[in-house]
Amino acid sequence: MKLPWTFLLYTLLAAPALGLEPPRPRMQWLMGSQALDPQGRPIASPGQQLVEFMQKAWPEVRHEILYANGKRSVQLLMDGEPACHVSLVRTLERERQLLFTSTALMPPPSVIVRRDSLARLPRDAQGAVDLPALLRNPAFKGALVSGRSYGSAIDPHLQRAAAALPKTMSYFSPNDFGGKVLLMLQRQRIDFTIEYEWILGMMDEAGQSTSQLFALPIQGAMALSPSGIACPRTAWGEAAMRGIDKALSTPAGAAMLRKSFMPSLSPALQARYGPALEAFYKRRALGRPDA
Repeated sequence: MKLPWTFLLYTLLAAPALGLEPPRPRMQWLMGSQALDPQGRPIASPGQQLVEFMQKAWPEVRHEILYANGKRSVQLLMDGEPACHVSLVRTLERERQLLFTSTALMPPPSVIVRRDSLARLPRDAQGAVDLPALLRNPAFKGALVSGRSYGSAIDPHLQRAAAALPKTMSYFSPNDFGGKVLLMLQRQRIDFTIEYEWILGMMDEAGQSTSQLFALPIQGAMALSPSGIACPRTAWGEAAMRGIDKALSTPAGAAMLRKSFMPSLSPALQARYGPALEAFYKRRALGRPDA
């Protein structure tokens, strides 16, 4: 795979002397801290698998991982830091400021609660949570990850609640993008949070039983939303994105993305969204993920 010309130019300009092989340019990947299993071994996440694939598919650059929480990661990208995030939800606001290439279609986040709160939740006949009613209820204390987007169907409700009812929700900036908030819920420090259902499976794999936690759908938030690699809107970011897209716009790249994500979805989610997800990975292999 050929290195984008911008990277080559930067590297050649930095070469210390004629005849010396220039150092490989650096590619920084932003992501949350890696989860560990009960034996202290790293649990493979989609982000980790992405970086491992890129190391093989794009060996002309030196790939490094920079661990940072969500709020810090987004700020680094907005400031033009030469780094790309392995996975951010795509929103119109972010797309105005960052470069994206889609790597997944995400099933919507769920309201996560303990078993002892189920009967008190405002839900419809299908079991979906009335999120505005929940946010207005002072009997429920919620917590979310600061600086994170939960999708276009959910973010407006959270923004209105933050302005009108600032005491009903707390915000945190954990390095793991949400796992510690779920631990707070388990320990009864809060009553609910909003998270992807498949994160519960990752916590179980890490030895943190989530048997008392339930993921419930949110009214009006049933659509898949694009998520992907985000890079700064700079010359560096454009060059990085060309290299990333070249590696992922292949059958091998699309297969890696599918294999790293699909098994984490519950059978119910795979049944509901499977056809749309399979069509996405076919487009991804052809370099048309947003077609």
